[in-house]
Amino acid sequence: MRICGLLNTNSRIPFRDLAERLGISVQAAHKRVKVLTDTGVLRHFTANISLKALNAVPAAISGHTKAASADEVAIGLGKNEFSAIVHVSGDFLSVMILLRSIGDLDNYVEFVKKEAQMEDISIFLPSTMGFTNLERQNLPKEDLVLTRLDYRIILSLHKDSRKELVDIAKELGLSTRTVKRRLKRMTDAGVIEFTTEFDYGAQNGISSLMIIDLKPGLDRGRFLGEVKNRLGPRTIFMGAYSNIPNGLFAFMWSASMKECRETEASLRGDPAIAAFKNLLIQNKHQFPTWRERLLEERAAEMPRRK
Repeated sequence: MRICGLLNTNSRIPFRDLAERLGISVQAAHKRVKVLTDTGVLRHFTANISLKALNAVPAAISGHTKAASADEVAIGLGKNEFSAIVHVSGDFLSVMILLRSIGDLDNYVEFVKKEAQMEDISIFLPSTMGFTNLERQNLPKEDLVLTRLDYRIILSLHKDSRKELVDIAKELGLSTRTVKRRLKRMTDAGVIEFTTEFDYGAQNGISSLMIIDLKPGLDRGRFLGEVKNRLGPRTIFMGAYSNIPNGLFAFMWSASMKECRETEASLRGDPAIAAFKNLLIQNKHQFPTWRERLLEERAAEMPRRK
């Protein structure tokens, strides 16, 4: 799973750098990525306008549905332009959403209550969130006004962010040099993100959502770093909540139920943790949001006449 974590950090990472980080040959890195792609674990290498460039607000909503089928509810939630990912664990739903602004939250909560037949809903505002890698998400964003050509480049990479520069240039009728310059400019400014869409259910193993309450007064960032070092490749992504002072979340992957229980026991026995819940993920539903539509619209906009 370490290779997945590196590709989630930067899905355009060169194979040479990937191999160096993993301590393997370039050929072995190629082979591992191909196996993960062929088995469906790596679904898409994606590019998009960054959350910070849009001033978008990630959030999460969770609760128990009274509906007969949680998966049908999840599909229904996908009709809303703010729904990004829905994880299903029995009758429990964890919904990752992307809002244009915090003012969209109240209406979305009402939508979820009705569509998902939920009464008791928990709302989380992550200070770090799994839409992008935690380290890259906190990089400063430079002021940069994107042009239609920039949006066209991002859209070209949207479903294949590992596409070669020469192929982007050929598709858009540009020189490779122009594409390289503009892509570097957007990357340096933090207005484009490269990540990976996964399906861990495509291979044997167990995905779980672990909800953690730390004891008051502890450094959440340091604790997350310690957990990441301790559990290594089992960690898919983790984060903290801005509206829950001691709240943390961690999506984990285990090769077996035994390993899952060992991970759970390791965290339950940690003296820094006040409360802990482990939810086994049975299904994952991912949907395009308003961000994808906005990218398509801006890439298609015709220049205004002066």
